[in-house]
Amino acid sequence: MALMLPVDHAARFSEEARSLVSTRPEDDAVMLDYLQRHQVPVLLSIPNLIEHQGTESIAGNSAERWRSACSYGISDRPGSDVLTGLNAVPLYREGAAYVLVLEKESADRRVWQRKPWRHAEDALGLDTARVDSSWDEWSRSDPAARHVAGLIGLSAARELWAVAYLLGVASERLRPHGWTPVSHIRSAALNTLGVGGLIPVVQWHKLHEARPLMHHLAMAGADHGASAAADAPV
Repeated sequence: MALMLPVDHAARFSEEARSLVSTRPEDDAVMLDYLQRHQVPVLLSIPNLIEHQGTESIAGNSAERWRSACSYGISDRPGSDVLTGLNAVPLYREGAAYVLVLEKESADRRVWQRKPWRHAEDALGLDTARVDSSWDEWSRSDPAARHVAGLIGLSAARELWAVAYLLGVASERLRPHGWTPVSHIRSAALNTLGVGGLIPVVQWHKLHEARPLMHHLAMAGADHGASAAADAPV
């Protein structure tokens, strides 16, 4: 992860954070507090030029092997479009699917609550039964389902399907009219979903073997979610 700050804010953060180093080890939380307190807008570029391969982790995470951007490529030129209006963000963490739901917003702070995905139906206008039935349909027809479940566990595989499906729903609903997603960027991002959500709960050698299968699963799940959102009445 890399963050660029305007030079004035970089100097101010350095001074403000100095007194917190001994009491708050979570550098990202300290940074988030600073950005919210000073109302500094935060933008994430996808794709981006920051990759974390081949170097040691200064946070002690070198053993995790993969520390990559969700979509990386020097040949990709980030566009100028800014995604707004996303009040529910699907999340895959430690083999479970969640949704970060925006609970309240003020001039200087946005408060998010993490909920299990089955408890976030209202936030996404989601039919959980349809997510389950789409998994059942895909897992019966595609041998990859059995193989990936054997490597990462059935529960983790089903939860990965759920979060990919939710991402498909969210991306379809927020897609500007007439705009088509760039397929290789979408694929690159979904290729990191399984690994990012299973480190460190699944052994590295199993993740290495399962990664192509998890990518295949995530692509299929996102396709099902996007199709469901496109078919839904407006």
